[in-house]
Amino acid sequence: MVLTPIWGGLLLLGRRISDGRRLLRMVAGLAAATVLPLVAFMALRWTAVGQFGLVSFSGYNLVGITASFLDEELVEELDGDSRLLAAEILEGRRARNYRPFGPEEWTRRFYQQYSPNVWRVAEPIARRELTDAPAGQVPPLAGEAVFTINRAFATLSRDIVIRRPLLYVKWVYDSLTDGVGMTFQCPTFSQLMTLLVLSIPVLLIRMPWRDSAPGLELEDRALRMCVLAYVAVSYFLAKLLLIVLVSVPYDRHVLPAMAFLPCVLAAGLFELWRRILAPPTEPRATDGTAGSA
Repeated sequence: MVLTPIWGGLLLLGRRISDGRRLLRMVAGLAAATVLPLVAFMALRWTAVGQFGLVSFSGYNLVGITASFLDEELVEELDGDSRLLAAEILEGRRARNYRPFGPEEWTRRFYQQYSPNVWRVAEPIARRELTDAPAGQVPPLAGEAVFTINRAFATLSRDIVIRRPLLYVKWVYDSLTDGVGMTFQCPTFSQLMTLLVLSIPVLLIRMPWRDSAPGLELEDRALRMCVLAYVAVSYFLAKLLLIVLVSVPYDRHVLPAMAFLPCVLAAGLFELWRRILAPPTEPRATDGTAGSA
């Protein structure tokens, strides 16, 4: 959403619209068309459930990550209800033989703990505390209880991240790296990338025997390709960042974020082979040649 006005401005620049005021008006219009409906929805949600946010279950998502950071030292640093909840979550993780996430740990090994942290450990504990149910019983949830648990998880996760920011940064960085690496596991992306790389030597071999394309046309095509590449890469990275901030880079989340990347490779492949297969042009006559003729 935030990138849409920027993309619009780049596309307009690609069409060589030099009127600064017109460009500013169109970018502002795109920003209003994308931001205002979202803000209205978030305000409506705030009046309905008391939370001004786009993601309904932010606490549920975050506790899947931050629960792995818990150890005895961190639990002692927490206060109030967060400390009590963290102590029980830590015991629940120990019962499943989960060790704490540390600076030297391989982040990918903890991906499999994400869902159990939420649904097998933290959520049953929060249900029992909310309803004062006996140990071993997990009562059903209804109505406001879901939002109360979500807020408790969000508060706990925030307190953990404040006290262990480097662990959270490590999680986000490693997850981003894994998400980017997953692009090469996509068959369509990897096949197009292979074809593109193999086509570049063919273009370099053919170039000496043909005249270069007209400068303005080549510049326009290069500018459009750069805009398309920026849109694809920025969309992928922005969506991937939203994923890893609160979750695990599962393929079902990462693959939709790659929607534009194969398009860029296909467009680049088309432009390369368009240049390779273009018929050679006649050499341009110099002034001396023209004069002698």
